[in-house]
Amino acid sequence: MTRARRALRRNPDNALALAREVLALHSAICREPGLARIAVGASDGVPCRSSAAAGAAAAVATQALAKKGEVLAALEAWATLDRAGTSVARADREAARAAMEAMPAEAGATWRAGPTHAYRGGPDARLSALAFSPAGDALLLRGGPAASSWSVSDGSVSAAPPEAGDILLRDPSARLAIVDVHRTCRGFVLGIVNAANVVEGVVVGRYLAEPLIAAAPVPQGSRCNGDVGTLTESARLDAGGYLVLGWAPQGAVVARGADVRIIPLDANGAAIGEPSVLAVGTPAPAPFPAGAATADGSAYAFATPFGVVLRELVPRARVVLLRPEGWAAAQGNAGDVAVSSDARHVAVEKGGVKKALSKSSYDASDIVAKLVFFAIFIPVLAAAIDTLGVQALREPMAAFIALIPKIIVAIVLVVVGAVIAGAAKSFIQHALASSSPCRPAGRTP
Repeated sequence: MTRARRALRRNPDNALALAREVLALHSAICREPGLARIAVGASDGVPCRSSAAAGAAAAVATQALAKKGEVLAALEAWATLDRAGTSVARADREAARAAMEAMPAEAGATWRAGPTHAYRGGPDARLSALAFSPAGDALLLRGGPAASSWSVSDGSVSAAPPEAGDILLRDPSARLAIVDVHRTCRGFVLGIVNAANVVEGVVVGRYLAEPLIAAAPVPQGSRCNGDVGTLTESARLDAGGYLVLGWAPQGAVVARGADVRIIPLDANGAAIGEPSVLAVGTPAPAPFPAGAATADGSAYAFATPFGVVLRELVPRARVVLLRPEGWAAAQGNAGDVAVSSDARHVAVEKGGVKKALSKSSYDASDIVAKLVFFAIFIPVLAAAIDTLGVQALREPMAAFIALIPKIIVAIVLVVVGAVIAGAAKSFIQHALASSSPCRPAGRTP
């Protein structure tokens, strides 16, 4: 990969071509990517384990695409740095990150702080917790204890109707809902359930249908016989980078990279045809509920570690990267995104506490509630043990109770530290100012 690295500065196209040759060879020979074209005994491909060459090539490809300003392709290349079978050196990963952070962002976009929002959780696939009003003058905050509306002009907050707080990705009849994208032996599929089976954001029961988004190789370690079998838990939960935009009358609409796919579905959520890729310059099927996509399917937005990507499908197909001043790529992806009907306003939700606790099923208020519960429960339990005279449990319980103040202090420090860090890094919701936010230089309104 020495030649490819040298070519990066003067000829990114040449560097990209060299890197892709290495990656293609790795995929064709090695077992780990699941795309091997040779067979060794009963298995496809040679066990290559973690390939440093493939990792270096993926890093070079990421840098080359970022230097060329190909935002969607660069993001897909960045995701391959963690693909099975690749081993990326720290220096290569940091070089790739630096190139991604240096990608040209839209000039003239102005950002300002928006409202705070307590999102309570929901299915993996859902509507954004943020949505602009049709006129773009208010931002709907949903998915929390109660829906509210925030005025873009003066920042005032008012109550919204309870039905406005629904974040389920419902079908046109509102009877079914898409709750996730997951992987099976067939490939990547939608998880569809009866909407009534989503209770307080938790999906109960089995999938009603699992229509195919795109075929994919069987992941390593899985046991599949054709379309039937079992995958490892990590493989099954792999969403493949697919973003569900909505469920229009023509079917579910899913985006990944440069592709926007339409999965035609019947009234029970079953596929009634093969998925198709939307032609360039064509709007996505509509209508969509307000949120990360415009209602007419002309544009959608999503957050990345390197900024918010706004993709306009019509009238002029283009991709815009919005990176407000102070965007901290090292802190990971932002949260929910909303785009206005004219694609000139974008809002993104960020929160230090929510990010710090993103791998937990609890947010800050949940932790406080649990602390209060155990602060009451444990002393009562200790009193019960003392009353029953269970000698074997008295000393361990006494020792544990003695640790409780230290545990509480430690948890409080973590939560408070997350809040301070989030504030210091401006990890709060952002909404583009109402004058001409998200509008590129020289664009005609």
